[in-house]
Amino acid sequence: MPIILAMETKTMKKVLFLIPFVGILVGGPAVNGIHMLVLDMPFIMFWLFLWFFLTPIITYQIYRMDEKEKAVVK
Repeated sequence: MPIILAMETKTMKKVLFLIPFVGILVGGPAVNGIHMLVLDMPFIMFWLFLWFFLTPIITYQIYRMDEKEKAVVK
């Protein structure tokens, strides 16, 4: 069984919550030194633009996990 599937839901939600935080606040300065263009944007701008779309997707996944957990409790 993969480690991710074996994690508790509460732990998984915490990990999912930290992914955008790390991606933007830690990953931003880390990729700032990359000097290439992606879709005619500097890489740092592309990186932040990517996280602009990934963050609500991850947040929605956390919401779905909460709803599923509440349905099991009822």
